[in-house]
Amino acid sequence: MLYLGRRRNAYLEGLPLAESEMLLDEIWHYATTEDIAWRHRWRALAGAGASLADVVSCRVFITHFDRDYAAMNAAYAGYFPADRLPARTCVGVTGLARGGLVEIDLIARR
Repeated sequence: MLYLGRRRNAYLEGLPLAESEMLLDEIWHYATTEDIAWRHRWRALAGAGASLADVVSCRVFITHFDRDYAAMNAAYAGYFPADRLPARTCVGVTGLARGGLVEIDLIARR
């Protein structure tokens, strides 16, 4: 498991600074994509004994709303059947904890 937060002066030991920063930027970009954020939510559901079929409501908070809304919407639609989409709220915010780009809360009923 990799816990990742983009911080100033972060580097990977043993790599030249420029190479380290480039690699950390690539990892950060991947880790903050919509698809990855959604997959982590599904793992949390499974850990609670629930599944996508049990989701009744979803709240999504996005720091770059204009840029990321379409990608988030496509990811959302891809995880639920079109005839059974949970209620959803999607909000643009100025910041999230630890520099996050997307935060997703799900409410499921078993």
